[in-house]
Amino acid sequence: MYLTKSVRGQCENCYGVIMVWKSEADWNKFWKKEGGLTDLGQAAMDKFQPLIDELEKLGTVDLKYTDWIIQ
Repeated sequence: MYLTKSVRGQCENCYGVIMVWKSEADWNKFWKKEGGLTDLGQAAMDKFQPLIDELEKLGTVDLKYTDWIIQ
């Protein structure tokens, strides 16, 4: 997982999180192909909820995702 900060553009000074999996098969353990979390993914997200709650104290949290494959 990587924390990122935008330095220019539409979302200057925004922060983001990039989650990286070793393979698409690993990704599919957490996310359904049609969108949404698997049971395992929901269990993992539940562990992140305290962090999300703290981040919401600092600003707006927008939980959008985009699937990327890096080759």
